[in-house]
Amino acid sequence: MLIKDICSKELITVDINDDLKKAAYIMKINNIGFLPVMKDKDIVGVITDRDIVIYGISQNKLGVKDIMRTNLIQIVAKASIEDALKVFKKHKIKRLLVKDENKYAVLCISDIIRSNPITLKDEIYDVIKTILTTSSTDHNPSIDAFIL
Repeated sequence: MLIKDICSKELITVDINDDLKKAAYIMKINNIGFLPVMKDKDIVGVITDRDIVIYGISQNKLGVKDIMRTNLIQIVAKASIEDALKVFKKHKIKRLLVKDENKYAVLCISDIIRSNPITLKDEIYDVIKTILTTSSTDHNPSIDAFIL
């Protein structure tokens, strides 16, 4: 099974010039915790609900551009679920941006779980265990990588 078969098809984004209040509102109304950041028609970063609290509100930063993560790594939609699991584990993340030609999507670890890949249950458990055992002090937005 390929990533493109299970990832979200509708990409919800925020503009680089938006403020964090708007980003939080977009997350709230869409019940999501992750937003790609757009500049013109390109993804230039990402933010999470946790970023808004930890790196925005707590440090009196107001703009998306002030806290977004920009170190992007790419994965293609034709990659396998096994490849995605390796990336999740390596970077200790729960969500990936996926590129399919000129379109983007999001893949969450929960998308993989819902796809019910019985043969990958041990790998999925290992990834989740790695993510959940990561200390919050390990988090550094200046070096964090997200998948594009």
